Amino acid sequence: MCEGQYDKLVIFIDELDRCRPSFAVELLEIIKHYFNNDKLIFVLSTNLKEFQYCIKHYYGEGFDGWKYLDRFIDIRITLPKITVEEYCKYLWNNLYNDRIDDLAICCAKHFDLTLREIERYNILVKLSIQNALKKQYKDNGFKDGYQYLYAFWIPIILAVKFYSGEEYYKFISGKNYSLIKTLMQIDKFEHSAIALLFNDNDKNNSNYVIVKEKVEYYYE
Repeated sequence: MCEGQYDKLVIFIDELDRCRPSFAVELLEIIKHYFNNDKLIFVLSTNLKEFQYCIKHYYGEGFDGWKYLDRFIDIRITLPKITVEEYCKYLWNNLYNDRIDDLAICCAKHFDLTLREIERYNILVKLSIQNALKKQYKDNGFKDGYQYLYAFWIPIILAVKFYSGEEYYKFISGKNYSLIKTLMQIDKFEHSAIALLFNDNDKNNSNYVIVKEKVEYYYE
């Protein structure tokens, strides 16, 4: 950076509430010595509610963490909370098609995955489907339609795995079809299942009983 090219230096410090209490407080005590420098702007990204507990943990239960933070913060800006669906749509961005996106979003919401888990879940869904399709194409060139089965089951299996190791092994052992029945009660999930798993004749004549029977058959 050339000297004189910029007037301000903006320093972002993210997720202080996730740091060790001693580290977070000591960092604040260090940066406060630079607050009088007009060329420096500090932007702290943190959960203030959680961070005040972090401060209390450091100074003691009777300490007022909220007022302590007022010494460091000139302006507080609250960011709107992003919904699971919005975040999933942002991550997936219709990589394959809307049906696979909708399946994954339904699974993420059903298992109440955190945004951090959703980010990892998104990556694994993409990689797993890509690997499965690559192998399927290499073996028989998609002649048997199994690519749609991969697209249907992979988001479900990975979501269960993120939720619980015990439920994951139960599910892949064929002992938890009740989960599928629960997911199939979600309209968006059921419509996506029909679109992925059934041919045009099936779709024209399908009802919930037929869909249920075929999905149960595939699960077995």
